[in-house]
Amino acid sequence: MSESNSQGKRGPIMLALMTAIAIAIAAWNLRGKSTADPHAADIGGAGAIPAEVASRTATQHAEFARKASAIARWLSQESLPPPRTPLSAMHDQLKRRADAGDADAATRLFHEVHRCIALRRTRDLLAQVLAVGSDHPDDEAIGVIGPAQAVQFKQVGAMKAYIANNDALCEGATDAQLSGLTPLLLQAAQRGDLAALDCYVATDFDAMAGVLDHPEWIEQYRAEVPGLVESALQRGDWAIVELLEQAYSGKFDTSARGQVFGTDAAMAYGLLRLEQLGASGDFADRLAPRVAAVAKTLSTARLAAAQAWASDYYSRYFHSVFDEGEVNGANLCQINDD
Repeated sequence: MSESNSQGKRGPIMLALMTAIAIAIAAWNLRGKSTADPHAADIGGAGAIPAEVASRTATQHAEFARKASAIARWLSQESLPPPRTPLSAMHDQLKRRADAGDADAATRLFHEVHRCIALRRTRDLLAQVLAVGSDHPDDEAIGVIGPAQAVQFKQVGAMKAYIANNDALCEGATDAQLSGLTPLLLQAAQRGDLAALDCYVATDFDAMAGVLDHPEWIEQYRAEVPGLVESALQRGDWAIVELLEQAYSGKFDTSARGQVFGTDAAMAYGLLRLEQLGASGDFADRLAPRVAAVAKTLSTARLAAAQAWASDYYSRYFHSVFDEGEVNGANLCQINDD
């Protein structure tokens, strides 16, 4: 058989195998939801993360993502496209591989699509700014492009530089290729991109561009976020701890994550206590009265369960100092694609 014939037959065979891998991924995820974790602690509140969700450990997520990515790359027998390849030239390849479980391709696809959406919005915003005119446009902040896909420029000159640096990378990208950024963000999060996971959890429904045409994204968010949150906790992600505390305490009760989890004083205490275990210095001093105040609202049993949960998660998953910082959708989704 000639080499060209062999290459011609390889494509359909690989596609079939990669489809089988995608089916296996779905089966694994379903299996993970039904396995109880003997280490999961039930704090006892209605809003607590269910034990069946906690069973989907970070180790399992990371190991599965690694294997799926390796298998997808082996089947395709190709590396990721080199840096600064135009999106139009690699979109279909990245999408095929991401759908088959390739974590690297999923992350690359999201960032490249995000780059080109940001480029379009930058062009539109720059045109508006220049049309209005200003005596000193470079001295003033211009604003933020997209609440969920934030790219902030403080000067007109920086906007022009961004356009010049990325214009060729987005030439030829179609509207279809630039639609549905939210599903791409979710896919990258599912494949193991922690930054994408934090951004997805922090994103509110009104910030999902296109959600009016895709109301199913809301139910998808409700279904996926608990498992993603648990996997992030088990990867020692302090950003998720803060996002959850904001939700359970009621500070962000109208946010998407607040609507998913609801308010629960015991979970709020457990998350504050977890932060306290990792905090130091002035931040630890500021946390102390907050922890004490929430503790007074709990029964002895719920307080003990929340303390046990925090100690358990800290000892097993968190091995770094928690430095206080502003954690919200705007800064978690400040993704740079320069």
